[in-house]
Order: sequence, then C-alpha cells, then structure tokens
Amino acid sequence: MNVLALVLVLLGALGLCVSLKPAIKLCQISRRLGWRVLFILILFFVIGYVAFASYLLDKNVDNMLDLGVSLI
Repeated sequence: MNVLALVLVLLGALGLCVSLKPAIKLCQISRRLGWRVLFILILFFVIGYVAFASYLLDKNVDNMLDLGVSLI
C-alpha cells in the first residue's frame, strides 16, 4: 500500500508540474496579479506534494488515512 500511495502523490505532483508551463506563459502574456497568485499557489502545492511524498517514504502506510490523503 505504501507504493500505491507514493505513486498517487507523485502523479499529482507531476500533473501540477505540467501545469506550471502554461501558468508561466499566462504570467508573461498578462500582467494581472491573479495569474501570478495562481502560479505561486501551484508552486506551493508542488512543494506540499513533494513534502508529503517524502513523509510517505519515511513511514509505512498502514492506515487508510494516509492512503485517502494520497488520493486527493
């Protein structure tokens, strides 16, 4: 179950990393503050996903709560 949780978290982080490229383009095209805030939020979520993945590496996933959080 540990591998499944880790794969789910890493897939989510990968999806967010893919969305960074269009967000950068939007920030360059439009000088609106909202797009920059969105870019920063995506970065924070990527950092959070990576931090949670490192937490999962250090711990055995033996309860359903960690797996449930990984599904998000």
